[in-house]
Amino acid sequence: GSAINIAPANIKKGATVMLKTTQPSATGAFGTLTYDSSVKFTGGTSLQPTQASGSVDVFTFVSFDGTTLDATSVTDLK
Repeated sequence: GSAINIAPANIKKGATVMLKTTQPSATGAFGTLTYDSSVKFTGGTSLQPTQASGSVDVFTFVSFDGTTLDATSVTDLK
């Protein structure tokens, strides 16, 4: 699978960005995400796409300060 690096630039206070991922149907070809240090997570654990064929996840990134993005997700939408 491939890795997508989330490295935001020019973050604006109040900005919201949503990212929808869909995994391929081929087993073993699942993608992952890596993040810049400006992205923050609950408990410090980075969010990853569900590792299953055809799984759909939505990641939301919000900046309250114009410096960092706070991340959350809804995973394995059916």
